[in-house]
Amino acid sequence: MNCPKGWTYKQSLTNDETEQPTQTRRSRRSTKQKNSQSPGGADTLSLIRLEDNIEFSVGDTVEVTGKSTEYGLIREIKFGTKDFIEVAVFWFLKTKDANGVSETSVNDNELFLTPYGDHVNFINFGNPINVLSEDQFGDVVIDDSNSDNTFLVRRATDDQGSFSEVFDFTKLRQLLISDTDKFLPEVLNLIKNDDKSVETGVKSDAQKVEDIKKPITETSSEKPKTSKPRGRSKTVQEEEENLTPSEPSDVEEEDQSEEFEPEPELEAESEDEEIEDVEDVFEDEPVVKRKRGRPRSTGTPSPKKTQPKRDIDDLYAQVTPTKKIKFTKIDRSSLPIFISPTKPVRDEFIDPTSEAFKEIKQKLHTSQRLNALPGREDEFAMIYMNLESAVNEGTGCCVYVSGVPGMGKTATIKDVIEQMQESIPSGEVKPFDFAELNGLKLLSPNVAYEKLWEHISGDKVSASNAALLLEEYFKRDDRKRKPLIVLMDELDQIATKKQNVMYNFFNWPTYSTSKLIVIAVANTMDLPERTLSNKISSRLGLRRIQFKGYTFQQLSDIIKHRLELITRNNRRKVIITPDAIGFASRKVASVSGDARRALTICRRAVEIAEKQYLETHDENDPDKPYEVLISHISIAINESVNSPLAQYINSLPFASKLVLASILRKSRRSGLAENKLGDIIDEMKSSIVMATNEDKSGEFGMLDMLYTDKIFNDDAVNTNLRVHFFKQTISSLIEAGIIEQKNSAGERSKPTQLSVSEEEVVSILKKDNQIAQFL
Repeated sequence: MNCPKGWTYKQSLTNDETEQPTQTRRSRRSTKQKNSQSPGGADTLSLIRLEDNIEFSVGDTVEVTGKSTEYGLIREIKFGTKDFIEVAVFWFLKTKDANGVSETSVNDNELFLTPYGDHVNFINFGNPINVLSEDQFGDVVIDDSNSDNTFLVRRATDDQGSFSEVFDFTKLRQLLISDTDKFLPEVLNLIKNDDKSVETGVKSDAQKVEDIKKPITETSSEKPKTSKPRGRSKTVQEEEENLTPSEPSDVEEEDQSEEFEPEPELEAESEDEEIEDVEDVFEDEPVVKRKRGRPRSTGTPSPKKTQPKRDIDDLYAQVTPTKKIKFTKIDRSSLPIFISPTKPVRDEFIDPTSEAFKEIKQKLHTSQRLNALPGREDEFAMIYMNLESAVNEGTGCCVYVSGVPGMGKTATIKDVIEQMQESIPSGEVKPFDFAELNGLKLLSPNVAYEKLWEHISGDKVSASNAALLLEEYFKRDDRKRKPLIVLMDELDQIATKKQNVMYNFFNWPTYSTSKLIVIAVANTMDLPERTLSNKISSRLGLRRIQFKGYTFQQLSDIIKHRLELITRNNRRKVIITPDAIGFASRKVASVSGDARRALTICRRAVEIAEKQYLETHDENDPDKPYEVLISHISIAINESVNSPLAQYINSLPFASKLVLASILRKSRRSGLAENKLGDIIDEMKSSIVMATNEDKSGEFGMLDMLYTDKIFNDDAVNTNLRVHFFKQTISSLIEAGIIEQKNSAGERSKPTQLSVSEEEVVSILKKDNQIAQFL
């Protein structure tokens, strides 16, 4: 095998045996060991283009032509297995392709270094480019003669939109030439701001000595202030005996029964001989040895530290003047901290297309943070105007937001809060506080009092005391208090029989001094009329915002918006075709309009396409993009339809399906996810009566089959309250994990709800012709 026509290569031997400056013992030992591992140096390859006799080596910056012109930094040139000579580069990112960078803070000829590399065909090399650091670029005049080949590189970036501090590119390139293995970790550290040094990331021996010397000097210059002294020297005891009563002691009292432990000693072996170089500097300083034992009482106790009194503390005495409320602060300092092991930085090159699949799946995940919410511009404006006016005026109000799951209610509200917080420095919005309460995360509705008071004061009290304190707090006229916005998500989970929790939360904003703004979020539009009493629904007010289901065009815009966040390099490797996006959007919009379901289907389609790519990809054409087609979307949809849950529900008898349909109907009627078993039984019977037409001729019907004994005795005329074998039907659904029940005194009063996705159950039952009419 030889080089392609018009190219040749040159192989040279580099020798790193240069005179080293005087180093510490550890550094000399590590250098000696390193030299013994590679005594002969290393072979260096460089490519020469015969047409213009231009030589390309590691560390050179070059223009790479193809479908588009890109710029790269040569990372490696070596003899390969697939090709005779393989070349790897790190890519530069153009200013127009960088996300999250301000146009006013960049230069027209500025490039950004990225930690992403790729193998390229060196026959596509164009002309070398001149990449300069910030100091060098300031001395060059950019005109038409050099605007296409002279660029500035001073920062690095990644696909997350993170940017490093300004660094010296010349020194970073020297690091690549001298030690290739350290280059990629250094670039990643610059982007993550893990290392403030932007030169090479490697500290000299003198810097190591200074780093060790600094904390020792600071420790020796300060007086020891410990709450638990482990012993003291004679000098320390003499100084404490000479203290006058007016001079407070730095040593606090402690329990006499407490044991003391000796101080840990420094071991030279555990510190790997680094401390030995520093001991010479401090060998003249006296070493105070502490004896083990109890401290002697000085007769002058140290003054107790008193916490400054808060404006809110007097509320405790107002609520319970005869008995002080006990409150505690959560102390997690004694809990163990579990830290996952850090993943090593991968230095080798991996398939760029696999990286593109990984990034696309990340962007399509429902937890991905977005800078905009397509399709919710009107709802965003309505919520923003209501909250902004209430905060600036200092008044309380209630806003009711409704919509089925997956409509973007919570995400839109949090986006509004974030935009308002960003407007505080400019003066458009006055300062305010924000708290979130999720009904599904509360053990009981009364816990909402505890969480809100803990957010306001930082104190944890019981629910009954918290309710009294909140009542006094919102009645109190305090002009310095900031408005408080409370997001009550999953409102239907907070509804109780007495409804006192929701009454208080909707009643407090009516106080002229409360400055409380409550945003109630639920899945049912008419929940206040169906579930809440008149005194609560009237306090909720008329500020109601409904989130309708996404149309197929809005779902398509959401998916395209997420795909636009992918870096340009990965965007060329994997493409989701417009037809596939439109097919997934129309399928989901016809059922529910749930954005989360559309994203889940697209993400699963990408996983299916990735599996096919790994099995059938063409190594001879690595630049060919891989497409996610309608067939992949169709397979993903069929998997969701033919899931294990769907197969189990389809195999159930008619009575079990009727139970599930009745739970769905009752949930829609009441607006609550949890309903009593007796109400579900009544719903089953009424739905059978309404959906079936009884023949007066006396023919055997559906009602007779389920609720009478005519199937066993033609003369039976009594109608049962439940279907046959009702207990076995409910037990089988509970054991399968389809529904769940809570314990209660009576069987009919047991709270029952679905334990699986309601939307998935609806889509499964709608395809059953026998049960679809009961939904």
